[in-house]
Amino acid sequence: MHENNKGIENQQQLAFLQHSQCTAVQGHYFKHPLAPEQFAQLLDYEQTPLLVSQ
Repeated sequence: MHENNKGIENQQQLAFLQHSQCTAVQGHYFKHPLAPEQFAQLLDYEQTPLLVSQ
């Protein structure tokens, strides 16, 4: 089963999930909420999702 862990806000939380072999995370640690216009610009700029790799 593949899980996406949400709400990552700091390095300690990320380290814990990496140690637990979590491969998909999201949260303010990576990107803060954006206005719709900023989000559209982000989609144009970044073509790949943020993934945690080990």
